[in-house]
Amino acid sequence: MKPRVYGEVLKALLDELESVGYDRSRVLGLIEEYSWFMSEYSLLRALLRSRAPVDELKQCLEFYLVKRYEAVAEEVKPGSKVLDFGCGLGILSYLLSEKGCEVYGVDVDEDSIRVAARLCTKCVFQVNKPNVIPFESSKFDYVVFSWVLHDIGLDKSESIVSECRRVLREEGRVIVIDLGTRLDFKQLHKLMEKHSLWKVKEVVVGGVRELPKLTSSNAVLAVYQKK
Repeated sequence: MKPRVYGEVLKALLDELESVGYDRSRVLGLIEEYSWFMSEYSLLRALLRSRAPVDELKQCLEFYLVKRYEAVAEEVKPGSKVLDFGCGLGILSYLLSEKGCEVYGVDVDEDSIRVAARLCTKCVFQVNKPNVIPFESSKFDYVVFSWVLHDIGLDKSESIVSECRRVLREEGRVIVIDLGTRLDFKQLHKLMEKHSLWKVKEVVVGGVRELPKLTSSNAVLAVYQKK
């Protein structure tokens, strides 16, 4: 049961947001639309801390929940064999499987892998050890890192990049999408080149705000090809 004080906290947050210029009905609409992803408390605190317009927070959530996955999926040819490294709950894997791709997802978190397996029975999911890709050489057309490398750190990614090249087929590609403020893409390019993975594309796919404080950033997508 929700403690009574929780309701009072939400009311106080709404009152404060209204006092600094937010339209109460629009804030309530935001809660109704996105409280399945973030709690009412988290949404209201994000607005209060950032003073961002409601529409900007909506755009941010839309990017995190939908557009970043779509940006990667657009780079993958239907029917390809794909490794989703750090697949989490399997959302990207699911979207790629809907394109007719044969998708393998790996993650270090066992709970996430179990959820992913329930989400998409057409994909193959398994737990992997850090810095290891547990598949034979020349198996995949694509290896994808979606919001993963900034957590691992480029200083610890040498073996992962080497493994990427090993499991990619000739002319296979690595796709990376991440925040430009968290991942040094210039350093990433050098690391990829060291392992003969050459950049063929780099684009900013959206100006986003980092949760929870909604600080401004850019989402960058880079594509590398094995030659």
